[in-house]
Amino acid sequence: MNSIEIGPRLCLFGRPRLLAGGRVIDGFLTKRSAFILARLAISHQRQMSRAQLAEVLWPEDGYDASRLRLRQELSRLRKVLEEYEGILVATGEFIRLDTTDFELDIEEFERCARATRETSDPKRLESNLRRVVEIGSEPFMAEADEDWIRVERIRLNVIRYGALVDLGTAQIEAGNPEEALAMARDAITMVPEREGAHLLAVRALEDLGHRADALSQFDILRSIVKDRRGGRLSTNAEGVAASLVPTRADPAVGLRFQFPAPVEPLYGRDVQLQQVVERLDPSNPEIRLLSILGMGGIGKTHLLRHSCSRLSSPYSGRVAFVDLSDLDDSSLVPTTILHSLGLGYAPTDDPTTRLIRVLSTAPVLLALDNLEQFGPAIAPLLRRLLSEVPALRILAGSRVALQISGEYRLTLPPLPLPHESAERQEAETSPAMRLFLKAVEADQIGPGLRREDWPTISNIVRRMEGVPLGLQLAASRMRTLGPATLLQDLDEGLNLLVNRREDAPERHRSLRNAVVGSFSYLDPKLREALASLSVFRGGWTLDAAEQVCGIADPTRTMERLIDASLVYIATEGPRIRFRMLETIREHAIELLDENKSDLLKQRVVAWLVDRSHLVASELVGDAVRQEIDRLVPEIDNLREALTYSLDHDIESALIFGGNLPSFWLYRTNGYEAHQFYIQLFERCGDAPPSPPLLRAAYGYALIAHFLQTPNRPEVYERGLSIGRQIGNLSYEVKLRVFQAFFAQNSIQYDECRAILEGIDRFVEENDAFESAGFVDRIKGMFLHYQGQPELAIKHFRDATSWFNSRGELFYQVRTRVNFALAALDASDIDLAQAVLAGLDEQAAEIGFTLLVPAIAVAQGRTDLLRGRLDQAVSAFEKSISGWQEMGSTFQEGDVWTALGRTYLEQGRLAEANAAFGNSARLWKTGYPVALAVALCGLAAVQYRIGEPARAARMLAVTRREWADAGAKLIPFHAEFANRLEADLLSTLGIEALETPTLTLEEAVLLGRSLPD
Repeated sequence: MNSIEIGPRLCLFGRPRLLAGGRVIDGFLTKRSAFILARLAISHQRQMSRAQLAEVLWPEDGYDASRLRLRQELSRLRKVLEEYEGILVATGEFIRLDTTDFELDIEEFERCARATRETSDPKRLESNLRRVVEIGSEPFMAEADEDWIRVERIRLNVIRYGALVDLGTAQIEAGNPEEALAMARDAITMVPEREGAHLLAVRALEDLGHRADALSQFDILRSIVKDRRGGRLSTNAEGVAASLVPTRADPAVGLRFQFPAPVEPLYGRDVQLQQVVERLDPSNPEIRLLSILGMGGIGKTHLLRHSCSRLSSPYSGRVAFVDLSDLDDSSLVPTTILHSLGLGYAPTDDPTTRLIRVLSTAPVLLALDNLEQFGPAIAPLLRRLLSEVPALRILAGSRVALQISGEYRLTLPPLPLPHESAERQEAETSPAMRLFLKAVEADQIGPGLRREDWPTISNIVRRMEGVPLGLQLAASRMRTLGPATLLQDLDEGLNLLVNRREDAPERHRSLRNAVVGSFSYLDPKLREALASLSVFRGGWTLDAAEQVCGIADPTRTMERLIDASLVYIATEGPRIRFRMLETIREHAIELLDENKSDLLKQRVVAWLVDRSHLVASELVGDAVRQEIDRLVPEIDNLREALTYSLDHDIESALIFGGNLPSFWLYRTNGYEAHQFYIQLFERCGDAPPSPPLLRAAYGYALIAHFLQTPNRPEVYERGLSIGRQIGNLSYEVKLRVFQAFFAQNSIQYDECRAILEGIDRFVEENDAFESAGFVDRIKGMFLHYQGQPELAIKHFRDATSWFNSRGELFYQVRTRVNFALAALDASDIDLAQAVLAGLDEQAAEIGFTLLVPAIAVAQGRTDLLRGRLDQAVSAFEKSISGWQEMGSTFQEGDVWTALGRTYLEQGRLAEANAAFGNSARLWKTGYPVALAVALCGLAAVQYRIGEPARAARMLAVTRREWADAGAKLIPFHAEFANRLEADLLSTLGIEALETPTLTLEEAVLLGRSLPD
């Protein structure tokens, strides 16, 4: 250790080291020790779970081995840190980097970078920029080369690069071109492919009087851009070029202008039309070139014609539409434009020079359609026209972007579709449906569409994905096929839709022609990339494109595919995603041979297996929740991967089964998961016991437990059996907890008590306290349902504390709801309200919608006991809506009884009777004890309307059902029944309650009928 005078600071730029107490602590025993500090430093809230940290550091090792190695490295690291070991904080399952008393160089780096965006003070701005440049002068973790470190290093380099360019620009403006040039060269060394530093160097060299060197530097930039980005320079770069190379404008002559008037309405493009008109108005000097982009058949030409019509007046009629679809030689374009303007041949005059001369007298709008076939060859002509004719505006129609400086791009999306559940009146307002129906009408189909055809028509329109050409072609087939057959035949795909109109251009003769035409302008590598991307059914991110499809420069590739109108950006989740229309994907898939397709599917499975490890924890803390949210946009890809793994890769299917339960439960459909597990264990039921099989079996048990599936006892027992066979008892306690839940809900109280006692013995004998929160929660629920809420409260309090200490989000909220309900039944309303405080906001913030109706029930119960009846009604209605949305009939029925109780308190007897009736309807099948609870409510209504005899007969049935089942009720229900019984005894005497003469169903039917 070297001695220097500097105090506590953890440095990760350069060689990792801790500067503290005048010493440099950098003698880490292994590089993994330093990696722990670095990984924690760049993690959210400087914290990771042990499982995540172990997976990052030893991705090839098994779970147990990596956890063991992590413990060893943490021990070594603490020894190296000596008295500063407190920087590492272990809380149960999580490891945290505590920098409360330490500085962290990466933290200061990012803080200063943020400050540069938040201040307008030049001095503070320069100070922060210099600090970013200074701190990042050495690479992050300089001697390491792990993938995650290289990714972080790139991110930090980009930040420092931006600081260098901004600081250098400030030096240019301050008259210090030498310093600016040094910063530009530093930035170019870091990120040579970016434009900003090259332009800074050009400006600095020109200010220093080195014009030739400036031009040379600009040529270097052009060559880089040509190689990496297809020759596209930014507007800023083109401006620099213009300052280096002077331009001129020539006088012009009068012209004849014409454009084809649109003959069909413009459906669903009002916004885009307005954007074109506003941006190309002659008074707007900013936009000279506007490109309308889109796949074949999306409606570019139609919008161009309508735009010409709207802009004719502002340009005093100087608008010309030129269709270039019949050309394939860009050198013929100037002559074709001249001819469209009514000018003949001039053999001795260069056509481009002539065109420049004749366009220069007044503002002119040239609408050039179908430019995609020329590729980059058209760019020099358009650049020259725009440069030398200042009053010229160009409106271009193309399947691919023109890659010209100053190009404003307007990409046409598909037409908006009717919602899947939309009624006819609403659906007919959608642009896609309006276009389709108009096309059907124009084809003179006969008597028109029948009412019973409507659902099929709606499906046809959605199948065409809002592509105008597809909608028109589908409408043309209605005459011969009819709706039902047409929808069925659309599965044949692109070959079905053929245009019979003789005036249609070849590119629009079929939907296949339109799609294939869009593909034909791609270079082979880009076409191969698009074909590979078709493996994604649910879109993809840049990372996925690189990892799964092997696309080396995904950013550039996506830009080019977007420019070609074959891919679009989808706003789904926190990260940018890309998608292609199914129409495009259908053809792209055909470009893959069977072997390549299978290889890509295997890669998707492997990629999602890696992603699934990040959501594998049953204890969902904030970090896991964020990973769950990041996985949500991949749901369609995940479904495909699950299907493929079941058929071809059962080992991956088992990993999915072990890793995904929390994802399924909190962000998607548990019933979908249940079907997966059924298929999984049908296919691997005879497999020898193994850790992956055990984890999948526990995942199945977790899903079965939450869904209350009939087969859950067998599922629980399977998991226990597998664990015992391989000597892994890690899931024993939680599986027994599931068994205790089942016994409690099945009114097998002795069995539940025996299981809980067995759990206690098992925990003591095996020192298995890692599931204490789950055990306390079931004990609390058991005691609560045994009518002992005071005793239950202690267990709920302990469980809540246990889950909170581990940063768990979902179970601690559920437990707090149980806690509050027990407090209410123990008549401690203040405690219940304190437990519930802020809980609904917390559930909404973390996005666990499953919890919202449960919280609302407890809030409603609190309001009911406090006499705030209107608030109670609102809370119960909110809860009912949530349970209905999730299809949870039992829970919905429970809330209807609470709402019925509230209506009784308000004297709204008819509404109370309806509420209890809803409970009875929902509980009619499979829930006899719960049905008796609803019957008790119906009996209370009968008593309140003056029918005590009826009420007594019904309550007698209720008591019989509970007694026969041996059921015990929570105080909320028991006390209600006791009060009703006391009222009936005082009114009728005990004889009326002694002999039930009705069946349960008859009693419910009697209770639901009210006198007029």
